[in-house]
Amino acid sequence: MANVFTYFNNASAATGVAGFFGPELGDIFYALSDTSVTADTVVTVTTDSTNLAVDVPGVPHEFALRGNYPNPFNPETSIMFSLDIISPIEVKIYSILGQEISTLHSGILESGYHSMVWNGTDQFGKSVGSGVYIYRIVSGNRALTGKMMLLK
Repeated sequence: MANVFTYFNNASAATGVAGFFGPELGDIFYALSDTSVTADTVVTVTTDSTNLAVDVPGVPHEFALRGNYPNPFNPETSIMFSLDIISPIEVKIYSILGQEISTLHSGILESGYHSMVWNGTDQFGKSVGSGVYIYRIVSGNRALTGKMMLLK
């Protein structure tokens, strides 16, 4: 069952609390964190007997790889991915033999669409040779992997 709800910021609620109400139901749902929607934004809320799922435009629904561009590349490429929840993220580059070349990011990222640039250098800033490289994005117990080719 899907219902259309209207987003609101409740000024009388605790800091950081936002919610949704359904005009046809009169129910109010509170969330502990405010997503990046503004007041009076229409969102779709899907409910069943055990779950409440909120569909907010512009917020991804999955941890997914969006590839890298350009590929093949020289001298740099952008690795793109989407993140469905705020979480610690590691983005690392490996040689085709599995040796760690560089860490592009290690820390917490917000949910949303992200892009990391790799400039074809190792962890010491030294330029690496032409070849196939692997990028790996880890979020908790989830991981995504892609291949890219550096041409010089």
